[in-house]
Order: sequence, then structure tokens, then C-alpha cells
Amino acid sequence: MRLQRLIALIFIAAGSLFSPSAWAQTSIAQEANTELQSGNLETAASMAGKACNAGDVDSCALSGMILLQPNYPVFNEVIARTHLWKACNGDHDQSCAVLADMMLKGKGGPVDKPGALKRIKALCENGHPQACPVAEKVAKEVAADEEAARNRVVNLRPKTVTFLEGLEKNLRKNCSAADVATKRQGAAVMLTCSKTVGDLTQAPYRLPKEASDKKKAVAHQAAGMANVARAELYQSLLDKGILGQDKSSMPCNSMQSARANMYFVDILERSNVSEIYGRLKARYETEKAKCD
Repeated sequence: MRLQRLIALIFIAAGSLFSPSAWAQTSIAQEANTELQSGNLETAASMAGKACNAGDVDSCALSGMILLQPNYPVFNEVIARTHLWKACNGDHDQSCAVLADMMLKGKGGPVDKPGALKRIKALCENGHPQACPVAEKVAKEVAADEEAARNRVVNLRPKTVTFLEGLEKNLRKNCSAADVATKRQGAAVMLTCSKTVGDLTQAPYRLPKEASDKKKAVAHQAAGMANVARAELYQSLLDKGILGQDKSSMPCNSMQSARANMYFVDILERSNVSEIYGRLKARYETEKAKCD
């Protein structure tokens, strides 16, 4: 069953198919609806929009309906989607159905199949059985998209590969306690390691929100390598007695940071830095086991 058919059924169940009265229940929404019925479209849209922004769910629903009519001069899918999102969050089922349709088609914003699935499943669970087969269909599409993403080969630019290879080499060299025998040598290697790590561990959190998944993965890969190398160094110094037991939490503190990094690096498993990713994951699992 197509989602548009589902939307129609929900409106029929509500008593009116896309009738403003189905959306205007509160007094302020009814006032806006009166303006709409009188042909004052811009006034109606303005009243409903302001009431929506003030938190009136029915006004959000009415505003979304008005703004979605292509023959209306106030047609605006972007604002309509925002207002329908607010109405849906206020348990307005009709709004949820229309919002899900917009999310699936990329109207008023990006395609968001997981977001649409969430709304359709809620409709299924909230007494709209006709939504259940739609939810099953969309769930399969979401699963297929996720599988395709997992199987996507990511190719990083040569200079990015060179950077990660160089970083791995420098961390291995500058964060090693292999030749450390005294506290003075331990302090020196900790300083050298700290300089190598630099700002790498904070870099992922300085990226803009709109940064690509690939860019986020590379930043977290570098940060994860730095955090794991530092944890390994601290653990080695503890094992040698260079660091006192009052510092025993230091390796796991670094691994806690590495844990956050590892959530973002999976897409590099199938990339031209897959070997570097694999070595990081193996080292991470080894060190994590000591903290669990």
C-alpha cells in the first residue's frame, strides 16, 4: 500500500480528507481556519504559524496543511515540514502521516527514511493498522540502504592516506616505552608523545556539523590512533613501575576517549586505509579488554 493511500485513510478516519476542520481543534487554530475559509490565506497562514511557534499543536498542523497547497500563494514546503514535525511530536497522527511522506520523498528537506519509518511505525502502533504493511516495506528499504552503506568502498585522497601512514609511524616511534628504564626517561617520552598527539584528540569535535561522514571518520581515526597509543604508553610505564599506582587510571581514561572515536571509523573498514583501520581496531580491542 502506498503511503499516500495511507494518508488518505487516516484522514477519512478523522472524518474529513484534507479539510481544514480536521486540523483546527484549538480556538486559536479555529480562528486561523475562519480566516482561511474567508479566503484570507496569508492572514490564516500567519496566525497559524505564530500560534505554532508558541506551541499550539493544532495550529502547527493547520499551518503545515496551508503551506503545502501548491495553489496557495503561501506555498512553502520547508516551513510546512518544520510545522508538521512539531505537530507530529505533539501526537497529531494526520501530521505524522504527511510528514513521513515528505521525508520519504525529500520534500521540504532531505530524504530521511529512518525518520519516516519511526513515524509510520508509531502510526501502526497507535491504532492505524493500515500503516503496518507500509512500515514493513520502508523497514526493508532502510535495511537495504544500511547494508549498501556498509559495503560501500571509501577511497581517501592520497595525501590523507600519507598523513595517516605517517601518523601511525610517528606514534609508534614517539609513544613507545620500549627503551625507558627511569622516571626521567619516562617523563621525556610522555612529553614527546604528547607533542606528537598534539590537538589530534580534539580535532573531530571541532569539525562543522555538516562535515561529511568520510571527513569525520578520518578525524576520529587519527584521534583514535593517538588515544590508543597514549593508553599503551601509560600502561607500559605502569607495568615498569615508572608511573605510580596513583596514575593507574590514565590508560583507561585514554581508552574512554578512544571508545568515542571508534563509533565513527567503521566506514574505513572498506577503504584504501583498511589496514591502518584494522591495526587500530585490534590494538583498541586489546587495550579495552584491560579496562572492562
